[in-house]
Amino acid sequence: KTEAPVPAPAQAPASNSSLYKVDLSQLQAARAAMHTGAPGELLCRSEQVSVMSAWLDHHLLEQKPGSLYVSGAPGTGKTASLTHLLKSKKGKYKSIFINCMIVKSAVAVYKMIATELRKSSTVSTEKEALREIENTITSKGNMILLVLDEVDQLESKF
Repeated sequence: KTEAPVPAPAQAPASNSSLYKVDLSQLQAARAAMHTGAPGELLCRSEQVSVMSAWLDHHLLEQKPGSLYVSGAPGTGKTASLTHLLKSKKGKYKSIFINCMIVKSAVAVYKMIATELRKSSTVSTEKEALREIENTITSKGNMILLVLDEVDQLESKF
């Protein structure tokens, strides 16, 4: 009985090879896409939706500034509940939704907000973005509802 020769182990590529580099952008885009949908009906979330709805009514409809932080375990319906609720809210406000899972830094968040506020062109620097945001929030006009989804995924370099 003859045995087949055992092949020599393959040499590992150099550590700087693209074989070992992980491109997270596709994973981040896929995760972001999975977190933006809103079902037609929410089950078992009536109490939480009611609390958020009352808060939104008080602040958006009565033109009162404020902030709301919604937290919970992954997959429990935070984004779906808020997205579903916002579809039913009437009033004069501008809504900006940013999924922080696909944003690399706080500076990128500022630029996205400023671009949404400006609508006519993008901003290129952090200073320009902050100036646009400050000018908008200190001037008279519609309320701004800013949703920073997955904000805990934002890597801070501070």
